[in-house]
Amino acid sequence: MRIGVPKEIKPQETRIGLTPDSVKVLVSEGHDVLVENNGGFEAGFDNDQYIKAGAKIATHASDIFNDSDIIVKVKEPQKTEVDMIKEDQIVYTYLHLAAAKELTKGLIKSKSINIAYETVTDDNGRLPLLAPMSAVAGRMSVQAGAHCLEKNQKGRGILLGGAPGGEPANVLILGGGVVGENAATIATGMKAKVHIVDKSEERLKQLVQMFGDKIIPEQIDKIDQFKGFYEVKKLPLKAIADGRCYVQDPSTSIAPYLLNPDSNHTVLDACASPGGKTAILSSIMSNEGKIIASDIEGPRSERLLKNLKRLGVKNTEILSGDLRETKDALENENVRFDRILVDAPCSNSGVFRRRADAKWRLMPNYTNELIDLQLELLSAVIPLMKKGGKLVYSTCSIDAEENTGVISKIIETHTHLEKLDEVQLIPNDINDGAYAALLG
Repeated sequence: MRIGVPKEIKPQETRIGLTPDSVKVLVSEGHDVLVENNGGFEAGFDNDQYIKAGAKIATHASDIFNDSDIIVKVKEPQKTEVDMIKEDQIVYTYLHLAAAKELTKGLIKSKSINIAYETVTDDNGRLPLLAPMSAVAGRMSVQAGAHCLEKNQKGRGILLGGAPGGEPANVLILGGGVVGENAATIATGMKAKVHIVDKSEERLKQLVQMFGDKIIPEQIDKIDQFKGFYEVKKLPLKAIADGRCYVQDPSTSIAPYLLNPDSNHTVLDACASPGGKTAILSSIMSNEGKIIASDIEGPRSERLLKNLKRLGVKNTEILSGDLRETKDALENENVRFDRILVDAPCSNSGVFRRRADAKWRLMPNYTNELIDLQLELLSAVIPLMKKGGKLVYSTCSIDAEENTGVISKIIETHTHLEKLDEVQLIPNDINDGAYAALLG
């Protein structure tokens, strides 16, 4: 067969489809190889090297496309190349068609045969042609990250390996595949503190065998319950002040993730202060859509506004006032919500381990008063739900009367609702107690 290797014309692409060594192998197997003039120059290969390997040099790209049975490239064909592709011609390259509608249409129109490197699998289901590029990407990622941390790049001025008097940087690698493994190779080589997160316990064991105690393995199934939460031994005061982190108990993530709003949703966060759950909702929504965060006027609303501003939450408006009163205005203006979170005032029985004062507030009839308030808040916001909308009721209580008891009463009085899911966390050494129920 005649194999053609054109020069890559995509901007900033300096690679070439075949090296001289690869050409030599193909020629020895009886194939003819055409390489475009100076096609390998940017990759470090001159015409003489290809000629010595047995290739012929073609003057123009059109000669390659006209005279070849197979086209071997690196990147997806550009428009001028697509126009030159012939019927039944085999094109062998990275295609990434999912993000290239016009290219896909053009290749279909050409009636060519296209083989994408990124989809070729071996007998074990791996991607051997993608692996080398993944290895490069993994190694480059750490190099690029280290560069971005430099002060002159407006970074934090941190060396990955630390310095005398300074701790090494923390590097978090999500995924322990080829990219992650190679990123870990560079990061551990630079003496950083490397965390690798992966779903597979077996893969993490393999990585530990490779890197030993140079990495800290994290199985995602074991930490997924508390997304975005990390244990620290020292309070990161500057990071808190800069808005790069927010200290709260992991149990606070349960309700927002159970609600799970989309980025195009309108969300009501009732009883939102101090703003931890609001910030998580905003993160889930990629800081898009719209959140109305409500709490009573005064210090609570002020604290809510301050925290959200510090954390860079931009998709949220503050509604000050008692929702039992302000809901009428929302209803009259025909404001309706896709998702509603009611993180209701409660006995705080789930946080006794760190708030010893809470138990001393449990006076006679206090729980009954709280339950009345919880029911009133739920009844106030339910009319604000869109058809097909969902609501999460949450507390930091382990008292069944405040949790399942309240949900049962609400469903009795609002028969169009049903309980879709619920989570009850019991206090332990890792998290406070918490309850969340999803209604729809």
